[in-house]
Amino acid sequence: MKVFLSRVSTEEQSELRQIQNVEGFDKVIIDKCSGLIPLWERPNIIKNKIKKLVDNGTIKHIEVHSIDRIRKGYTFCIICLEGTY
Repeated sequence: MKVFLSRVSTEEQSELRQIQNVEGFDKVIIDKCSGLIPLWERPNIIKNKIKKLVDNGTIKHIEVHSIDRIRKGYTFCIICLEGTY
């Protein structure tokens, strides 16, 4: 399964710039929350059981518009990604 993650910081911001080329993805998840919230603690990530699907091997590919959409600050992104292995 291929998943595309989009994140904007507030309800007022539009995610349209990030989701322009999402053909071929099985699921597109849009989060409207602070980048300070850890990836696995975000409401739409929890609701869609993304962590469980990654852990059991169902999701093989996660893509984002840019790395800072995963987590604010590149050091935190690396820590977040390392926690998935």
